[in-house]
Amino acid sequence: MHFNKSKNSRLILTLHIAILYCFMILKTLSLESKITMNTKISNALNSFSTESTLQSQTPLDTEHTLSLSGSAMREVETNLIIIGINIETLNLILKDSFTQNSQTSSRVTKVFEQMGIPKNNITTTNYEITPVYENEYFQTNNSYVSVFKGYQVKNQLAVTLSKKRLAADLMDKVVLSGPVLITYVSFGFSEGFIKSVKDSLLEKATLNSYESASSIAKTLGISIEDVKLISINDFQWPMSNQLNFQYEKGNISGAGAKMAPPTFYSGTQWVSINVGVTFVIVKE
Repeated sequence: MHFNKSKNSRLILTLHIAILYCFMILKTLSLESKITMNTKISNALNSFSTESTLQSQTPLDTEHTLSLSGSAMREVETNLIIIGINIETLNLILKDSFTQNSQTSSRVTKVFEQMGIPKNNITTTNYEITPVYENEYFQTNNSYVSVFKGYQVKNQLAVTLSKKRLAADLMDKVVLSGPVLITYVSFGFSEGFIKSVKDSLLEKATLNSYESASSIAKTLGISIEDVKLISINDFQWPMSNQLNFQYEKGNISGAGAKMAPPTFYSGTQWVSINVGVTFVIVKE
């Protein structure tokens, strides 16, 4: 009986220990769960706080702009003259026609060298060899017959001069070199000159736009802070004009006397540009 009582006491003690252990585990789990939730809440609050802060830092006012157009124009004169030269030979024998053309071309090239014309100012625009036929009338049978006249060799050149006063002298010397024909004179503009004029007009047109914007800003009580965008809406450049005519040896050696060289006037033309400018504006 004593043995059983001792055994029961140990059993009760064990049960108490087990209950206490379970209680401690449940308390630990509850604490961990509480910590996890607190962390989530804290993170959520922090996230909400961060978003609120970022939102408050975002500027309420957006960028304000003022867009206007500007224009400028200028009178310009061509700075180049281009001369068309046709070296043309005809012979029944192809080799002879070719040789004669080559010899004349060499004399023309020598004229270029003597006048100090750079090689990059000389362009071959066309070179061709063609058989030539002409219809001739024969009274005996009252009909036209195609007759072979020979082989024609054409060497066509374009010479660009920046000194227009040399044009007349060049034409005289070239046509005296052989079977040479001046076919046209064209007035044009160099790329460097076009760029220089365009840059100058762009600056003036932009300033014209700025003056208009400043006037509007003063009236509205605002300030121009910066330039956001400049775009070219229209740029009108005059076309080169060409004078087609025939000038050959007979024009300067007729009647046994040298005629006065031709004089060319290119005249002036107007160039214009239109731009669009967007300004950044702020309240004063």
